[in-house]
Amino acid sequence: QYTKCIAASNSSLSQQFVSAILCNRAAARMGAQKYIDAMLDCGRAIILDPTRAKAYSRRAAIFSHLRLFDKALEDLTMYEKTADANSDIKQKNDAKSRSKELKAVEIRLEQQYGESAPIHARAILGFSDDSSTKSLSDGDVTKAFKKLSLRAHADKVFHPNELPSHFVAGNEEMLKLFTEDANRVFNHLNVAKDALKTSSDRRSHEASEYQWDSQVSVQRRRASSSSNSAGSRYAGRHFAGEYSYSRADSYAYEESAHYRSASSSS
Repeated sequence: QYTKCIAASNSSLSQQFVSAILCNRAAARMGAQKYIDAMLDCGRAIILDPTRAKAYSRRAAIFSHLRLFDKALEDLTMYEKTADANSDIKQKNDAKSRSKELKAVEIRLEQQYGESAPIHARAILGFSDDSSTKSLSDGDVTKAFKKLSLRAHADKVFHPNELPSHFVAGNEEMLKLFTEDANRVFNHLNVAKDALKTSSDRRSHEASEYQWDSQVSVQRRRASSSSNSAGSRYAGRHFAGEYSYSRADSYAYEESAHYRSASSSS
């Protein structure tokens, strides 16, 4: 229904209202594991209404799930600043807590090893979180990339189902912001495609993911030992963000279990 509302919109709809629609559709797309579409919706919602704290919160959750932790931390910082400007103490505390937990585990590991975590390439390209790279072919990766690149391409920003074009009529600055945001998302697709391009690439990437998950498990136990409640908070907040969504709450741990299982059976 969110998409129908956007497609039927006209100039009488305010930017703030469409921003709210996009932010809510992003949440629905997250639940459907359509992370690129959700990321695009959050970016557009922020451009239309920079005071929409939930859009930062949800995009931070997406970035975290896709292992783009520097981007997640940037959005959590903006989430906190926006919540503070909106005098929303609950959201501000949520942002601070999630930033602290991210720094204690993922960011700390990246700094310790001097390199970024392996991106969640399967999820970025639209494959199920439960899928394995072993089941993918070169053709599967190419097809998925082409499909999503059409949606994320800057020229497709103003498809009627995605965003009303009247918001940028005569506004070159806003058009520039939408184009830059689409290009950033498109770049994530390119990186994911390259990570899974050949069977050799896929084996190497899966091995890196397994190693990363093992390191994260160790770091979480260390973080939990310094705070009795840190582990339980992390499980609920890592992906779900500021809203409750039981399926999302378990994603972080399901992923680790999936790779341990895949490794033991190979």
